[in-house]
Amino acid sequence: MIRYALVALLLFAGQIAQAATINANLQFYFFGTLALKPSGLGTTITCNVELTGIATPSVATILSAKFTGLGLCPALSAAGLPWSWTPTSVTSAYMAGVKLSLAGIACNTSPVTLNGAWSNSSTAFTASPYQPLGGCIVQSLFLSPTPSFTISP
Repeated sequence: MIRYALVALLLFAGQIAQAATINANLQFYFFGTLALKPSGLGTTITCNVELTGIATPSVATILSAKFTGLGLCPALSAAGLPWSWTPTSVTSAYMAGVKLSLAGIACNTSPVTLNGAWSNSSTAFTASPYQPLGGCIVQSLFLSPTPSFTISP
């Protein structure tokens, strides 16, 4: 009886220790929107986002970032690339190493990790709202990969 309990415990522990994986091993694009509020600006800018990278089963490495749209969006730029996007479960992920500057003024001088939710059904990452990014606040971030990812436990 103890042997069966031990086997069951080891199997359960093995399931907990497994990391979520991406079903891709390819070049990808994240398309979406970013709403960012720089502290000195007093208003939120909403920009289109295009991130390009390479996905492996454990992490998506972001190699380039482009921001477009109206107003100050063309003045927004990424720093400290590559960034990484890592699923932690089938419903959550984080983007690490994020650094942004607006018109040459850094939002943050140290890399930041943005936590968020992942949805396999809509193949989208949504960052948790109101995350600080140095002197800026990420009010929202929505990204969807092309080709689509599916996260497995």
